[in-house]
Amino acid sequence: ERFQVPVIGYFSAFLGRCSNLTLNQLYYFRTAAGQLNFHRTAEQLMISQPSLSAAIASLERELGVPLFLRKGRHLELSKYGLLYFKEVDALLGRLDSVNATLKRAARPGQGHIDVGYIAPLSPKFMPETVRAFLQQPGYEQVTFGFRELPTRELLDGLKTFLYDVVFCIYEEGEPEVEFVPLLDQELVAIVPPDHPLAAEDQILLSQLAPYPFITYMPHVQIYRDIMAYISQSGWTPQVFCNATGEASISSLVASGFGVSIVAKTDVLDNSQVKLLHLKDRLYKRTIYMAYRRDEEQPPSMQAFLRFVLQRARAQSDSQRHS
Repeated sequence: ERFQVPVIGYFSAFLGRCSNLTLNQLYYFRTAAGQLNFHRTAEQLMISQPSLSAAIASLERELGVPLFLRKGRHLELSKYGLLYFKEVDALLGRLDSVNATLKRAARPGQGHIDVGYIAPLSPKFMPETVRAFLQQPGYEQVTFGFRELPTRELLDGLKTFLYDVVFCIYEEGEPEVEFVPLLDQELVAIVPPDHPLAAEDQILLSQLAPYPFITYMPHVQIYRDIMAYISQSGWTPQVFCNATGEASISSLVASGFGVSIVAKTDVLDNSQVKLLHLKDRLYKRTIYMAYRRDEEQPPSMQAFLRFVLQRARAQSDSQRHS
């Protein structure tokens, strides 16, 4: 459940135009309009009746119109009061809803977390991680929002509060963002099943040189890393085309358009390609957990960040010892 920030701005603008108004006056008016009796209203609000009468009189002076019609001991809303009550009741209702949402977010085991992540984490990592967190005692009521986007858009959304935490590639020049290394993905070569190199399990980077090369889009970091590794090994790839991610690249390779180097992700488990480890050295892509630096996080958010980090470390230790 997300609160709508514009409601705060609306109240600020509303009170700004009526500089002498206070929220207490609006709450007093709403209660009095519901009771149509100042004595009962004062009792409900636990204030004195003279204080209530003074607050309502001040509100009427500020607005320049009578809100109540006083006929002896009988009290009615004026036509202005009816209009004002309808608007104030709706506005305060929205404010009450925002307050309740924020109070829930501040309680352990409650609140909402908006998560952003890059496409390779969609098949298993992200859904399995969140499901495991929600199975922790005390956190079953936390709700999540999900969005899959490229790293640059995720970081922009993180800084503008669209997301609470994102899982992405590290980028330089982000002083507002805390990057925590989470998991490493080995870079592997992939070739069609009937390719001459498919009989191998390990190859050197240079063995890919004679073949058309399919790779990532030039604007992403992994493209730049792969091109640097290839350059260091002393050859220039014959780039056939660029594609958006492991799923697209592996589909093109499986169809015989060329060979590639990709991050070993869950997407490749169902691809009709042969995976080849690289003998030169261990090339890898690191996935980071990123959140806004120097920001106090609600309890459920703190718990989620700790859980993700501990889970990733436990899985890494298990893989090393297997």
